[in-house]
Order: sequence, then structure tokens, then C-alpha cells
Amino acid sequence: MADPQGMSLSWEIDLDAMLDALAADSSTPDSRLAARQQAKDQEAVLDAELTAHDSGAVRTLPAGEVAGRVAESLAPGPGLAALLSDVPASVLADHDLPAVAAGFRRIASWAQAAELSAVAQSACRTAAADKKIGDLEDGRPARIGAGAAAQVSLALAMSQLGASWWTDLAVTLTWRLAATGAALAAGDIDLPRARLIAEATSVLSDEAARAVQDKVLRTAGCLTTGKLRAALRRAVIGADPQGAEERRKEAERRTKVSLYPDDEGTATLIGQNLPAILAAAAFARITALAKALRLPVPVAASTCTAPR
Repeated sequence: MADPQGMSLSWEIDLDAMLDALAADSSTPDSRLAARQQAKDQEAVLDAELTAHDSGAVRTLPAGEVAGRVAESLAPGPGLAALLSDVPASVLADHDLPAVAAGFRRIASWAQAAELSAVAQSACRTAAADKKIGDLEDGRPARIGAGAAAQVSLALAMSQLGASWWTDLAVTLTWRLAATGAALAAGDIDLPRARLIAEATSVLSDEAARAVQDKVLRTAGCLTTGKLRAALRRAVIGADPQGAEERRKEAERRTKVSLYPDDEGTATLIGQNLPAILAAAAFARITALAKALRLPVPVAASTCTAPR
């Protein structure tokens, strides 16, 4: 039978000789002495652990319990992925399942950040090779070229439009909003929250966008997407109040009200980009009418007179 691959140790090995060989790069006796002392210290720790285990002072934790305990604190990466993937959810205790689910979410964020980083580098190199595009001073591509989006579209089986959007997000999180990209890689936020930050700040300058990012990023992972969207809206207005007012006026110039007939003989009314105060008043009026329609039709009271 062939020997297994790898290094195996037996009690016949001269550990002092091995330590001398490992310390051969350092010719001083002090370095060899320090290496021997470190080995003795580690051996003492191991002996203490074995003694405690044999006496019942400690117990061996099952893999499921270990996964539940470290899932929340271990940084996302290959180590956490290997640990969690080795333990089926069916063997986990009830109180460990949420922590493990959160651990997998952080692994997903880490993996998506790595994917976006690769896409961003591909876009950067494609732009650098195209004399019509080039790159900016900080290294990011001046714009997303069709060639870069085509590569992403082919590799990730996305539409050209979707690939262009995905590449733009990758470039944004790598250069313009690098802190958001780092938070995604660390598992502090997930992809939907990273997208919200990128989309909400797309109307701002780089400086203002980073100011908004810094303001919301600390708590972004603890907020629901609805609350994060509201926080971003307030932060964007605070970072650029004049621009926010101009965008409001421009949106109101695109005010639109649509009426769609329904199959039941009713109709659906939709208003877009309405002035907020007028929209609130119209909503209240229409709501009152809808409630009135749902009320039962009153029956007129009748009086009967008995014949004399």
C-alpha cells in the first residue's frame, strides 16, 4: 500500500534536530534557543488541554455547535464557508440557525464583492486598451464601453443592458464608493443595501456621494431596506439641497396621471411625479370616496298604516 501524501511524524524523529534545521537561517544560538522554547511552550499547552479533556473538565464541541458560535464573529471567506458548508442545517440547534443563516449571508456578500471587483478590473483594462475611452486619474474607466459590457454579458449570461448596469455598479463600488465596496466584502452590508447606496448617490458629485456614504454606512447593515432608503433620501437632500430642489422641479415638469380600465368594469388611477402636498390632498379625497363606495347602501325606512 502506497504511503499517503503529505508529511507524517513519528516519535523517532529528533525534534531538536528538526528545530536546528528550521533555524538554520539564523546563525545565532539565541534564535535556536528561542525556537526550542517556543516548541516546549506549545507542547505544555497541548499537554494541559489533553489533561483537561481526559479529566472531563472540558468537552468536545460538536461541529454544529461550533458553527453556530463562530458564524457571527468569523470574517467571511473560505474559512467560514468551509465551516458552515460542512454542517447541514438539519443538525443545528434552534438558536444556532439564525446565526448560521446570517453567516451564509455574509459569505454571499463577500463572494459578490469579489465578483464585482473582477468585473471592475475587466472594465478598467478594456477601457485602457481603447483609445476612445481611456481611464481617469484615479484609474477608473472614463465610461463603460460596449466591449466591457459585452464581456460581462457573455461570461455571466446577462442582457447587454443588465451587463452594462452590473459593470457600472462594479466600477462605482471599486472607485467612487470604495468604502461601500469594502463593507460589502466584509459582510457588513449585503448587495441590495450596496445597490441602494450606489443608486441614491448617483445624482451627486464624488465628494458629496462619499459624504452621504460615510453618514449612512455605519448603520446601513442594521436597517431594513425601507429605512435605509429613507435615510439616504434625507442624507442626499442634506448633502446637496440646491440640487435636490432642482431635481424636484424637473420631476414635477414630468407630472403624469393615468387611468386604466380593469376587467371587472372598474378602473385604476395612477399619478406620477405629483407635487407632494397636492398628491396628499388628492389621496385623502380619493380614499374618502373609496370608503364611501364600500359602505352598504342605506334602505329607506317605510311606515305602514293599518286600515281602520
